[in-house]
Amino acid sequence: MKFGNVEGTHEEITNFCKNMGMNPADYFQPVESPTTVHWAWIALATIGVIGTSCMLLLIPNMESKFTNLLFIASMVFSACAATSVQLKFNNAWATGIVGVTGVVLALIAIGILSPSDIADYLRDFKDQKKD
Repeated sequence: MKFGNVEGTHEEITNFCKNMGMNPADYFQPVESPTTVHWAWIALATIGVIGTSCMLLLIPNMESKFTNLLFIASMVFSACAATSVQLKFNNAWATGIVGVTGVVLALIAIGILSPSDIADYLRDFKDQKKD
């Protein structure tokens, strides 16, 4: 292990710090265990969001309890996708984009929002930012 110009084993560097009157915990941070989120989890959650949304869009006249079940499943898959992206990349922007995209896709699929509503909202938001 090498620490600046000092090289030695973990015990040697720790003893050096203690002999110099320093607390090693003030200078060293414990190594965090890496989280292993495989691409398969992200892909599975994304396929779940897209699959449930397509089922909501493509199957007409579905009973309301099945529609609600698919909508809830889509929300769960969206949350799993956002969580997997956060654990994999540790990036709040990517997590937010994945989460919001999943929710908007599910809302479009269930019929609460239409693509034209979203376009109007974004256009109004852009106009407000200019003012």
